Amino acid sequence: MESVGIHYTDAWTRQFVPHPGKAHTMGGSDNDYVDAAPVLPLQAPSLAVEKDTLENGLRLLTLHCQPSAETVSVRLDLDNKDTAYNIWVDGRRADPASDKRHAYRWLAYRGVTSAGFDVAFELNPATSFGVDLTSGSMGLPALQGFSGYPPGIIPGPGDLSNTTVVGRHIYYPVASVYRVPAAERPPEVLKKH
Repeated sequence: MESVGIHYTDAWTRQFVPHPGKAHTMGGSDNDYVDAAPVLPLQAPSLAVEKDTLENGLRLLTLHCQPSAETVSVRLDLDNKDTAYNIWVDGRRADPASDKRHAYRWLAYRGVTSAGFDVAFELNPATSFGVDLTSGSMGLPALQGFSGYPPGIIPGPGDLSNTTVVGRHIYYPVASVYRVPAAERPPEVLKKH
């Protein structure tokens, strides 16, 4: 377990992060301070495959994201080598990534409910797909020595301020049916897959 998103350490913060080092953090950056922390029994969100098909020469991977009960936001960060050409959330296509880029690298969903949501990615069928899945819930867990903020300290307005972030990495290999050249692929295989 690691402490995430600390950009400097003051005397109060050093109680909980006594030996910080900089590293990459899930849901953070490559320049966050991290330190050892106790492992807590926190529930990470999950992704269940609803459908994995080939449509118009592209892989369409449809997943259901199930957050834990306290979750207010979910973020999906695609692996560095992976991109999605299109993303749909609950059947609605996301706005274009940008005029200069033709692919997506991440998706943030705020205001998520306990029902979760469906997300579909249009992908290159010849490559695997990996994603860091993180969820955020308001407040900090009860840790040894933490009894709230000191007088006069108010958590900042940032996305990760006063937030517990739980995550996992999920990997979806290339489906074996996509390795067969299209001309040799029986049409019924894709319908069953």
